Amino acid sequence: MCCNAYSLTATRNESNIELITENIVATPLPDGYWIEAFPFKPGDTPDIIAYGLGFLGKPSAIKLFTNPVNNLGWKVNEIASLDFPVGLTYADLTDNGFNDGKLTSSPRHSLLALLQ
Repeated sequence: MCCNAYSLTATRNESNIELITENIVATPLPDGYWIEAFPFKPGDTPDIIAYGLGFLGKPSAIKLFTNPVNNLGWKVNEIASLDFPVGLTYADLTDNGFNDGKLTSSPRHSLLALLQ
């Protein structure tokens, strides 16, 4: 898992330039991973929420990697465990100045029903 990215302002004769710095955050990973930037507070450098699909009988661990810019070094916390996580979004749902994450899970059951 990696990457901090930001865009630089383009000058008159060039296009926007994307600057990416790659950092290894965690290895080994047991399955394919989604990696989402998650700004806990507006204006903060985003942290990372990462998760895989999980396996039959082995749910996926949802992990929050706290950005070292906001903290001292990458810190990892397992924040949830879900059977089949597939999509993450965030917003300040509680109107307290902090973003809340919403992660959907388990469409597999619905998809299997459609195939039968």
